[in-house]
Amino acid sequence: MQPTINTTDGSSILEDSIPDLALNVEYSSWDDVGKALFKYGYNNGFSGINIPKKIDDPTKKRNKKSKKCDIHNHVLHQDTARFASAYRKLSSEIFSEIEFYTNSANLDASLQRQLLEARYPD
Repeated sequence: MQPTINTTDGSSILEDSIPDLALNVEYSSWDDVGKALFKYGYNNGFSGINIPKKIDDPTKKRNKKSKKCDIHNHVLHQDTARFASAYRKLSSEIFSEIEFYTNSANLDASLQRQLLEARYPD
């Protein structure tokens, strides 16, 4: 006994009144074409099985270690650590001033920066 898969109108998708996929077959509507494709996929299967090409054997892998040659495409500066954004920190006093400028005075960021640069030149 073949299972039935019903559509919203109650008709079965796998019914025999829909012709199978073949050359020069005309369908009455696009719904019938969709049903025929679904029927073909249900009866014959779909595209196939995925077989990965990954190799699990560690002897067949060629893992190379990277070489450090101390050659760069740019000049290395000593001041990078001093001016890098990862090393910049603001004191709690500056944070409290920023909070005051933002919440109480409603100043925008550019004006806050100008005030802070004038007050703290370093």
